[in-house]
Amino acid sequence: MKSATLTLQDAVLKPGIANPIIDRLIFMRDQMEANNDAPLDINPTIIFMGGGMRGVYSCGVAVGLRDAGLDKVFKNKVGVSSGSFVAAASDAGQEDSVLDVFSNVLPNTNFINPLRLGNIIDLAMLREVVSNPPNSLDQSAIRQNKKTKLHIGMTEFKTGLAHYLQVDQMPENFNIIDALIASSCLPGMTKTIMEIGGVRYCDGLSGCSNPIGYAVNVLKSTDVLLVLNAPLSRRLKVSRAERYLNHLLLPDFPSEFVTAHNSRYERSAIKAKSAIPEGINVGVICPETNLFRQTSSNQKLIHLLADSAINQVDELFQKAA
Repeated sequence: MKSATLTLQDAVLKPGIANPIIDRLIFMRDQMEANNDAPLDINPTIIFMGGGMRGVYSCGVAVGLRDAGLDKVFKNKVGVSSGSFVAAASDAGQEDSVLDVFSNVLPNTNFINPLRLGNIIDLAMLREVVSNPPNSLDQSAIRQNKKTKLHIGMTEFKTGLAHYLQVDQMPENFNIIDALIASSCLPGMTKTIMEIGGVRYCDGLSGCSNPIGYAVNVLKSTDVLLVLNAPLSRRLKVSRAERYLNHLLLPDFPSEFVTAHNSRYERSAIKAKSAIPEGINVGVICPETNLFRQTSSNQKLIHLLADSAINQVDELFQKAA
């Protein structure tokens, strides 16, 4: 009898419920701490997805993994949208810094202003924060980290197609923050469009709807840890109201991009019923509920979500060790 196909819903990690990826990541950590060669048959990737200010959940997960000694076991770190800042900070060993940015710095600024129609999110301000002390991104640390490759997901403005920028393939003088901003240019929420290498990019989620496929097919990952900043959903759909709003706010955007943006949920391969590739170990870490909207500045709820993520990782990995 053919076994049932596993879905992402089956891969949501819960304390006390076995999942091979937990044991394999802990084994990788123990091998590295003992100065043994990493097993050649294990190629783990972690993916941090987006969600605006809910990205503080990913920050908490990154801190929890660091505290569990698991921050260096991943051969690839992939970040999309707000998750790109978390992936980059984790790669640089700056988990506490990115957590501070999301939980303390941004909520106390004018980073989000619903009255700035079309430019609700001030990416210039975010760039300023992560470019200067005390929370400046340590780009040299990322370049010197030869054990982990950093990938930033973004969408080509002209075609609406996904592009994953691999940082170690960029020139030495490339400003990594440009890639993080490109991945975070959410249409309708900011007027920013980034040009990198002569190509214009805008947003990560619009095109990068199948990051697990990228990890498996391109990076040849055997184990994928997917971090979502919202509960795994069975049904995601862009509402008619949002489609109409996009029509008003994106009049100068190519039709290919608008189509990709409006269909990002329908094309998404990270829904509850999405099938897991055969032979691949996948684990999903996500919150149980949405505590606030993507554009919230409610610091109490933001701290609560971050703390819940840290405790969740502790329950999953430290107590499993």
